[in-house]
Amino acid sequence: MSAATCWAALALPASAFAGEPEVAEQLFREGHALLEQQRYLEACPKFAESELHDPASGTLLALAYCQELAGWIASARASYARAAGLAQQENQPERERAANERAAALAPRVSTLTINVPSTLLQLPSLRVSQNGIDVARTDLNASVTVDGGVYAVTVTATGREPWSTRVTIGPERDHVTVSVPESAASPVAPLLRANTAHLDATLLQPSEPAPRYWTTPRVLGWTAVGVGAVSGVISAVFAVETKTEQHAFEADIRASEGQTSPTGTTVPWDSSGHTHEVVGKRDAALAQGFGIASGALLVSGAALVLFGSEAHEHAPANLSLAITPGAAQLGYSGSF
Repeated sequence: MSAATCWAALALPASAFAGEPEVAEQLFREGHALLEQQRYLEACPKFAESELHDPASGTLLALAYCQELAGWIASARASYARAAGLAQQENQPERERAANERAAALAPRVSTLTINVPSTLLQLPSLRVSQNGIDVARTDLNASVTVDGGVYAVTVTATGREPWSTRVTIGPERDHVTVSVPESAASPVAPLLRANTAHLDATLLQPSEPAPRYWTTPRVLGWTAVGVGAVSGVISAVFAVETKTEQHAFEADIRASEGQTSPTGTTVPWDSSGHTHEVVGKRDAALAQGFGIASGALLVSGAALVLFGSEAHEHAPANLSLAITPGAAQLGYSGSF
């Protein structure tokens, strides 16, 4: 019997659906209208939903016919077989005969997928083989199973083992594909290697040493000495300039006083304030020299403290002193580097 003849067997009076719920009846008629418009992808789900609401051989025949036209040969053959069994229960011999004939006609056209799994993997209690995310029964392993055409992802997993997967494409008709799962599939997960764990654990438990501090007491003193030394150098430069100024003024006074005498008849080489430029110049020169010496000593000592003032020497006793007099400057330091 052809598919058209099978569809004609469904052209029964409306009374044939008198016992079905209204929702199943409505879905069936919507599917029938879509089928007439060759909108198979929309019609087949309508028939399937109608059959769920109220199973009937007529609905299954319509679903199988729709699936066959959509190219889902394996699904159509399975639906024809179910329709034949249900038609027998309903005492519908015409439908039973039509469904059996269509199922037999589709048998040589179906595609199959065979998933071969080694016996070593089948012994694993936690073995799970899935096909597009759906578990495959163990009875269907190592056997040809009819499938519709499409792309299939086969995945093999087991507790404590690495997953294995592959993808295959199967044609809609007469395509027989075999997936052979290798012995190495779902191999045990490699354990983490730990060498000398006792030493490693002991090392991990040891507290880490804090990073050495930079600002130790010697280095604080060193940078302080460098700062004071720099200031002393500036002061020394200022007094050096003042010394030059007083020297020039002193020389100018000498030139201006030539030929002038005091009441006692002596030369007058000093200014009117009573403080000669010569005395002031000598004082400024002495201060410039003192601050210059102090600046050099402070800079050298400070640099030494900064360079060698590590944390190991922080608690060593240290003392820095500076004494500046108009004629000299003294720098004192006690401690260790």
